Amino acid sequence: MSTVAGSPPAADTPMIHVRDRLDRVRKIWRWSESLARGFIWAVAASVALLLLALSDNFIHLPGALRLLLGLAWLAGVLGTLCGWVWRSAFWRINDQAAAVYLERRLGERENLLINAVQLQARLDAHTGIGSPAMMKQVVAAAALRAAELSLGALWDRQRLQRLGSISASGLLCLLLYVLLLPSHAANAYHRYTRPLADI
Repeated sequence: MSTVAGSPPAADTPMIHVRDRLDRVRKIWRWSESLARGFIWAVAASVALLLLALSDNFIHLPGALRLLLGLAWLAGVLGTLCGWVWRSAFWRINDQAAAVYLERRLGERENLLINAVQLQARLDAHTGIGSPAMMKQVVAAAALRAAELSLGALWDRQRLQRLGSISASGLLCLLLYVLLLPSHAANAYHRYTRPLADI
């Protein structure tokens, strides 16, 4: 488990420092997932487009079918981009979920941050359950531990690199099709942009 040196949080505001770290966790979580989904989206869109072009090149699809396939591809691309890829960038992630994600990803076994979030909620609600002094002690310990954790490890670099490579391969296949078979690519473009024309 990697840590970085961090200055100890002020004793009178430990939960502020915990929440600052959880805010960074939320940003990393959202952007990491958005990038992963973006790579998946890119390879799916490019491979589907390549298959549409090749199918029309070799089978010469009827105009009505080209229209339906083209609209289905466009709707799928825009729908998944807006409803799946971009959506993860605006996830609502509360402190509890961010603390769970952080400690699970970094292998923290003591659950200090998770407990701190729960205990701080009790303190804020003035429930009278438990010892306030003990709760504040746990929150202060969590703030110290949060300052030591390296959040860079939250980026799932192995997954992102794998998906990035797959996405690049899909885009490369589409580019090679355009470069090696320019007349076929141009013909497919014109036939899908004017699907009912006799081209």
